[in-house]
Amino acid sequence: MSDLIKMNLHELINNEAIFQIFADNIKLSVAIKNDNLEFIYTNKAFCELFGKDGNDLIGKDDSCILPQEIAKQSRIREQETFVTGKKSQLIEHIPTGDGQIRNFEVSRIPIANHKGNIAGILIILSDSSGKHIIEEDLKKNEDRYRALIEHSWDVFELIDPDGNILYISPAAARISGYQMDELVGRNVFEAMAPEYQRYANLLMSFFGSQNKRSA
Repeated sequence: MSDLIKMNLHELINNEAIFQIFADNIKLSVAIKNDNLEFIYTNKAFCELFGKDGNDLIGKDDSCILPQEIAKQSRIREQETFVTGKKSQLIEHIPTGDGQIRNFEVSRIPIANHKGNIAGILIILSDSSGKHIIEEDLKKNEDRYRALIEHSWDVFELIDPDGNILYISPAAARISGYQMDELVGRNVFEAMAPEYQRYANLLMSFFGSQNKRSA
């Protein structure tokens, strides 16, 4: 999507045949504000998100749906959009009409009139709470597995197809006599006895061919 949308605001909103049908049938919460940062349009999803009737929002600013401090921050970001004329996209914690505080990806896109002057802002809210929870769970699992590996007496190494060491566990480093940071990035064959290198090369070739078949 372009940083700048060029159109007449009132033509956009009043085109019931196209804009209204589109905006009211998508899951994203959409609103349009004028140069006074007042709502001049809110779609069905936006109204439901904040538990408001669309007619009650027209002509009002964020203070009618958000706590004072959050509304203030939102206004600052919208003013920046007017000044820079560039689209912004941020993850924000926003309280909704049901009392929850959820994570939203908030896009603010400047709308220019036929003269090229910024006349309003298109605001799109995409709920990213589920994505945020998944990312947190993955991070927790990653921390758990790392803790298990780093406190285990078993040897773990992560090696790329060319034999370069991407990760080595503390136990493996202790056996080798090197520090972990001395081994990461080195080639595993450098520290291997010559009599074992032939077998290691065969194994690497085998796993490389298996990867090519599965790709």
